[in-house]
Amino acid sequence: MNFDEEFRKTYRNEFSLPEKLAGTYSIVSCLKYSDERQIYVLSDRDGKKFVLKTGNGDNSPRLENEYRIASLIGRSQDHEGVPKPVLLLHDDSCT
Repeated sequence: MNFDEEFRKTYRNEFSLPEKLAGTYSIVSCLKYSDERQIYVLSDRDGKKFVLKTGNGDNSPRLENEYRIASLIGRSQDHEGVPKPVLLLHDDSCT
């Protein structure tokens, strides 16, 4: 069983996308999973890939800073290789 299959078997019921994202995106793969922080690859309806970083507690300010910095860089660099943040959400205790 590969990592993605093992992830889906073990963690699929523990994490679901927030309602605001679930209608548009689906989880393709898990890049990192810990109690404090998770990183997923998502796909939209057109097959375009996105990265979702989640964090709780002390990780929220770090994720907010990453979003802010990436937004500034993304606006100043119109290049395909520069990531462009799409959305910052706070959902209960998760960012």
